[in-house]
Amino acid sequence: MRYTKQEYLELSKKLQHYSDCYYTKFTSEISDQEYDELFDKVKDILKVHPEWKIDSPVTSVGTNDFSGRKKNKHIVRMYSLDKIYTPADLNKYYKRFSELRSKDGKLVDTYYLDYKLDGVSLESVYINGKLTTATTRGDGKCGIDVTNQVLNIVNIPHFICTRGTMVIHGEVVVHKYDFYNFNHTHDTKISTPRHYAASSLITLDPEVIKERALKFYGWGCFPPLSSSLPRNIQIEHLNKFGFNTPVGKICSNVTEMMSFINETARIRNTLPYEIDGVVIKQNEDKYQKELGWNEHAPLWAVAWKFTSNGA
Repeated sequence: MRYTKQEYLELSKKLQHYSDCYYTKFTSEISDQEYDELFDKVKDILKVHPEWKIDSPVTSVGTNDFSGRKKNKHIVRMYSLDKIYTPADLNKYYKRFSELRSKDGKLVDTYYLDYKLDGVSLESVYINGKLTTATTRGDGKCGIDVTNQVLNIVNIPHFICTRGTMVIHGEVVVHKYDFYNFNHTHDTKISTPRHYAASSLITLDPEVIKERALKFYGWGCFPPLSSSLPRNIQIEHLNKFGFNTPVGKICSNVTEMMSFINETARIRNTLPYEIDGVVIKQNEDKYQKELGWNEHAPLWAVAWKFTSNGA
């Protein structure tokens, strides 16, 4: 279908509105799948008409609306993820690696899959072992300084055994029990666990954070002067440092990936926290660098998103 520039601008404006609701007001007026379909439509139009390109969620990450709050620049850039929903999508993603496999003569690739927690992405920076700054994802390059709030999250280490600058990426969430308990005991109700985590972390006095029972789960670990550790080794380091991490697994092919995705969907409602999908990452740093990034997402990773009906 062909679109006029006016139609493109209207779709882009609508997409920006839904993005602002999600990232700054912590609400969702449409489902994730509807948002992703609109996102892909705008992206496809830009492929045909790159001259229409404007700043939009298609060409950016998160939000740069910091509402006057102190912001920090990320040491390791934080990206969004492209989304997939079907086995056909997964096969298309998997084929990106066929040329690299052929070139290297590798018969087996490795992928690291783990739960996609539904919370607030965070960068925590440790200098000579001490937690010094914590920053929300923001627009991927800069985010809101939430150091004092994060210091009051009970399960995040204040000190780890390392030298130099260690960067930890992860997710701030609330467990389902604590979320439902809050809504049961307070007159002010919060709509979703993600809204609860985001609004608590960004807007509340740091001393209130302990009462909100927020939790942190690490999914990325970047040691001094390097970001080259395989993903499964990063998780091992995080566990040694004392971080909680999402459940994950090494997979070698689409069949194994689909098995993990289907099993995760099956037990999803029994987990202590909300998840909205599974993150799939090329495990080896060499291939990550060769595949690279686009303007808002790595080309070596993707998120399988669950639909409202399950997987």
